[in-house]
Amino acid sequence: MRTFVEDITIAIEQYDSDIICWEFDIVDVNGKNIRNYSDIYKPVPCKMTNKEVLENIIIHKNMWIWTGSAVYKREFLLYHNLLYTIDCINGEDQEFILKAVVNSNNIVFINKVLSFYVQRKTSITNSYNIRKFDVINALKELTITLIMFQKLI
Repeated sequence: MRTFVEDITIAIEQYDSDIICWEFDIVDVNGKNIRNYSDIYKPVPCKMTNKEVLENIIIHKNMWIWTGSAVYKREFLLYHNLLYTIDCINGEDQEFILKAVVNSNNIVFINKVLSFYVQRKTSITNSYNIRKFDVINALKELTITLIMFQKLI
């Protein structure tokens, strides 16, 4: 059985992609499985364009990328000046991921669980916190990015 590092290394060597992402399962703080990625999302093509990834995420809803389920080529991030939105504590991850997807035309998806998303009852997503509304600003920033992307295609 290959390790996480071996799977990522093979993908890096096989494809010259800006983003490599993979399946992840959701677990509780004790490591107990809450939800399998494959129970929600369907397998997607290994190599995709940004348009195909956006369609799979937004329209077909058969894939998702989480902060802990993707790696990015450093030169790609620097060239496009891709950064997390400052002072945003909710929604900043999805904004960043989708900004990266929009700016990339070479994305690889590994149809295999390589990481685990730990679901905590005390997280900002699962508890009341006024900063939850930061997601509105993140979505506003993302809308600008998507409008610019739409003009390019």
